[in-house]
Formats: sequence, structure tokens, C-alpha cells
Amino acid sequence: MITDSFQFFTQSMVNVTNNIKEGKTAAFKERKEAEDHARQKGSYVYDLLCQSVKGNDEKVKIYGYAVPN
Repeated sequence: MITDSFQFFTQSMVNVTNNIKEGKTAAFKERKEAEDHARQKGSYVYDLLCQSVKGNDEKVKIYGYAVPN
């Protein structure tokens, strides 16, 4: 689920949150789903990191996979 308390990044720490919200990038939890979508779109898969912020606590972890549309 994408909310304002989460930010999404590539492994290079490029923020792709707006691309996901605008439908320019698709986010997936399962790699196979991402690979299938990428194959259909003629695109590629990359790891998607998620940064969550609660108060002063900030965490970055692997969320899943992303495919540019």
C-alpha cells in the first residue's frame, strides 16, 4: 500500500515515489509478477526500496520490485 508516510527508491537512492503514484512505474511484491509485467511492456525489473518515517525513526528496507511502464 502506497501512502504519504512511505517513500520509494531505487538501489541508487533515486526517489521513484511520484512515478509509482502517477502510474509511470509499477510496484510488485513478487519478482515473478514484476518479470511477467516487464516482459509484456518490453521493460526491465529493478529492486525497490521503501523508506518509512515514524516520528524521528527512519528505516529503509527492501519493499519488492519495480518496472518502468
